[in-house]
Amino acid sequence: MNATDRPTAGRIDLHRNAPAAIALLATGEQLAHEAALAAAHLALAPDLRRMFDRQAVQEARHLRIFRLAGQAWNRQSHATVADDADDAWASSGIPRGIAAARADRDLVALVVATQGVLEAIGGSALSLVEQHLAASPARWLLRGILREERAHQRIGERALARLLADEPACANRIDVALAEHVPAGAAMIETMGERLGLVAPAQSLLRTGFVDAVDAFREGIAFEHARLVSERT
Repeated sequence: MNATDRPTAGRIDLHRNAPAAIALLATGEQLAHEAALAAAHLALAPDLRRMFDRQAVQEARHLRIFRLAGQAWNRQSHATVADDADDAWASSGIPRGIAAARADRDLVALVVATQGVLEAIGGSALSLVEQHLAASPARWLLRGILREERAHQRIGERALARLLADEPACANRIDVALAEHVPAGAAMIETMGERLGLVAPAQSLLRTGFVDAVDAFREGIAFEHARLVSERT
């Protein structure tokens, strides 16, 4: 099924909303890049540092892609990519939460906010956009980015499972961090829907994608933790 075959009720107008989508995604990648670098500095285990470093490199590449997309859009449409994406993200509280975790040197909160919540937002948005693109190089590029974003969530799951296996008291810290950052993520999903002018079916897909990703993150932590405990006994 290509883009022209899909029901119009759940579609988004990519041409009209491309500037907002590009700006929002670019700002999210910038946040993720900076947070991954911070996590690499906070992680004690060498393999965790390498994973976070690798994520930071990938996020920087994603950021460059979206910035180039914005520049290309400006040239082709003679319009300007929206420059208020920072305000949209700030209104959700996500940047503030990430900054607080970095300042407190709290790796648990930082991973939850970034690999758990921020990646869930990005994955949900990218998936929605990708579904509305006809077969094209842009669609395959977005699919590649989406695969990497999902892999970043797995990095967070493995990191938190390791911390939990080493210090069982981390379970409460993980729960507290999720309770704090998931509502901010849900708020950002609503903001994205407004900025992209989503109709009800598309907004519902965006919400569902976010909720499913967060649930998968929780389940992934539990799975990885059980595997580690089994290996150690």
